[in-house]
Amino acid sequence: MTPLKRVLRRIPLLRWWAYIHVCRKRNERNEIRWRYHQSVLITIGNITISWAGIERVLDELIAWYQQNCTELSRRHPYNFSDKLDYIKFIERDQRFTLETQKFLYSIRIESKRLGKERNAMIHGLLTHKGGFSLEWTSQNIVYDGPNARLKQNTYHHDEIQKLSADISNLLRIFTPTAWILIGNDPSQYSKNDVERALADLGFR
Repeated sequence: MTPLKRVLRRIPLLRWWAYIHVCRKRNERNEIRWRYHQSVLITIGNITISWAGIERVLDELIAWYQQNCTELSRRHPYNFSDKLDYIKFIERDQRFTLETQKFLYSIRIESKRLGKERNAMIHGLLTHKGGFSLEWTSQNIVYDGPNARLKQNTYHHDEIQKLSADISNLLRIFTPTAWILIGNDPSQYSKNDVERALADLGFR
């Protein structure tokens, strides 16, 4: 037995103080972990909301194109991958400026990349590695023909934050540009957003 333990056994007051100190520190650590978990869950929520915004803008762009540029020979796509295929069809329309075609291409490629990362994170079972680790794991079921297997991805805190920032940035760029492309009033957006959108579309 160490000298400290012998002292604590002989002096109950010190033992009680040590116990209170340990409990306080444990509660502080639990509170820090809880706040950290809450911050990550808020980030995941932001990813989900921003992504819903991207799909909404894609739907509006496709609906506008169907009504104004086609004979409704193609149905409005439901799955995200089908929406990207439709955007690929739109971007080849020679009635658009070259800048517009390039813009739609860049949006499609970036959406595909971020969508893959988002699906792996959002549609999996996301769990913290524990303690004060900054790593999270996401378990997904991968269907391979008649079989299903478990796939596990590991994400560092910075990767989660970056994905959220990238998706938010894509939505920030895509929304005003698509809004102006389909002929809506751009006055609800800032002057800088409108100028950037017009340049991206080749209207300036």
